[in-house]
Amino acid sequence: MRSQVSALAAVSLFSEKQPAAVSGNESRIPEMVDLLESYGDTTLAENYLTCGQPDLNAAARRWADRRGYKVGTGAGSHRATWGSGK
Repeated sequence: MRSQVSALAAVSLFSEKQPAAVSGNESRIPEMVDLLESYGDTTLAENYLTCGQPDLNAAARRWADRRGYKVGTGAGSHRATWGSGK
């Protein structure tokens, strides 16, 4: 049950009202890092890597390293950007 509640809380961080931006609220960074650790995949990690927020970038690099992924440099996807979502 706890994992279901955590998943629901994580989903609520990403409302449909913010399609082009990742939160932009730095107080949510710890929860976003928890989301990556608990439910993340390579897509979410890549979004964090390229969103422009240094703490999320570092979290994604740690996530990748612990799972044996190599993080390279390049143009990236830039599917998500850090911002206000307004």
